Amino acid sequence: SERLRQEAPLGCESCFPLPTSAAIRLPDGTTDSGYLPWGKARHKREGTDVINYSLATMVGIEPCEHEIVAQVLDRPSFVSWCRGCSHGEAFVLLQGIVAASPYSSSNWNELGMLISVAGDYGLA
Repeated sequence: SERLRQEAPLGCESCFPLPTSAAIRLPDGTTDSGYLPWGKARHKREGTDVINYSLATMVGIEPCEHEIVAQVLDRPSFVSWCRGCSHGEAFVLLQGIVAASPYSSSNWNELGMLISVAGDYGLA
């Protein structure tokens, strides 16, 4: 949320990216459009310790630049809705998006802009 981004300690802004992407392509080939693999999930109870998440603060947060997701989100991207995607991957994903919602003018418009910038993939 915006509040968390504002409260983040200096240098930790990458831990709270702006949610501008509909999909992300990670270097291992994973394409995801929902869950982003940040860190490790922890149980509320670890051994004899009980973690009270309602008392969590932003004070102990460490920078996230080492996280693969943060690195991909910081790089320039061909299209804003698919960070880390190549031209071809973005084209194929967008074709699927248009096919799933053929009456969406914004999807068709995006496909037309992609073809005008990248060329006609059918003729390539």
